[in-house]
Amino acid sequence: MEEFIKYLKFRASSENSVNALQSGKSALLKKPGILEVSVVDQTMVVGYNTYAMSKEELTTFMNDMGLEPNPDKVKKGRIVNWLDNLAKTNKESFGTKKLDCCDMNHAHIAK
Repeated sequence: MEEFIKYLKFRASSENSVNALQSGKSALLKKPGILEVSVVDQTMVVGYNTYAMSKEELTTFMNDMGLEPNPDKVKKGRIVNWLDNLAKTNKESFGTKKLDCCDMNHAHIAK
């Protein structure tokens, strides 16, 4: 069951953040698929069942309540950074067209 539970963080975007967080918490607990809600400082962490509620549905509901998703700062590893850089340079070099070995050889020889 734990693999179906995901967590999202939301933060209050308005001046009356305490009101928005408390009203959001009480409204969320009434919705099916919400397993737990915790409020810490200006952020709310919502645990939900992915089969009962989608991420988009939850985000839309929270936006209506005046809460915005809190983006997580994900640190990328060396390999992921290398792959991102490789993809970026390939896109700059070859564009978005389908790669053909003949085109790639002619482009390399022309340089």
